Amino acid sequence: MPRRLLAWFKGRGGNGRGDGPLPPLALTPELVASAIEVFGHGERTDSAIEADMLALAGHPLTARRLVDVIPEAFGLVLVAHIPNCAGMELPRTFSAQTADGGWRSIPCELEPLFALAAVAATRMYHDGPRDRFRAIATRASIVNAVSQALDQVDSLEGASMAGPAFNGLPAELYSV
Repeated sequence: MPRRLLAWFKGRGGNGRGDGPLPPLALTPELVASAIEVFGHGERTDSAIEADMLALAGHPLTARRLVDVIPEAFGLVLVAHIPNCAGMELPRTFSAQTADGGWRSIPCELEPLFALAAVAATRMYHDGPRDRFRAIATRASIVNAVSQALDQVDSLEGASMAGPAFNGLPAELYSV
């Protein structure tokens, strides 16, 4: 169910978003597959990925979503497959900053890219290529947090984790 934002977001204060209409939230599976290819096998720099994602997406906010959300979706798939994380409550929300500087918690289902990327991540986890899956998943904040937690304890059963905070995505992009 594609959601289209009807309001305009005025990005001021040097945040780099500019004025104008926000892009639609809907993305195609083909665009997501192409974006996954942009990440490469772990050899690409952040700036190269961001530049190629912008060229692919055509809109800075769409590119930012692809750069930020895809790794987090891959990370969630990886964490869900770690035996020491069985029984851990995975995040159901993410945070995005509002125009006035506050942070808003947003249900993951309002970002359709999570579902599209998770389907691709699950397929790649099981069918390969594993090196590409690993290169993308290890970019996720949740993987870093889980790794640090498992350095301290043997199991995360019963633990819960907050979702990622996306600094470059305006909360106004999601109608909540």
